[in-house]
Amino acid sequence: MPVLSFPQDWRGPQAGWSPGSEGFWELEVERTGNYRARVEFTAAPVPQRLTVKIGDQVRRVDVPADEGVFVITDLRLEQGPARFETFVEESHSSPPPTNRRGVLFVEIERQGE
Repeated sequence: MPVLSFPQDWRGPQAGWSPGSEGFWELEVERTGNYRARVEFTAAPVPQRLTVKIGDQVRRVDVPADEGVFVITDLRLEQGPARFETFVEESHSSPPPTNRRGVLFVEIERQGE
């Protein structure tokens, strides 16, 4: 059964309800295994960079303009507590990227069930 995580469950000093808010979720992984994460965020008219951090894993993917969903299918999670953080930034700006903001929600599901 998938788990849905929304901004109202965020932790952290920038957690909130405004468009620029962001935060992280404290998760308890019940079973070690391979997981899929579907991340939904506000589409933008410019390319964006999506960053997903969970445990010691960090994934960064470039998302085309006008796209607002990305699915990661190969997350390996270990049983126990895990901090899950994800945000988007404009990817066309020179480093560092600008307009960093949180996502709308994340759906996490164990694969192979």
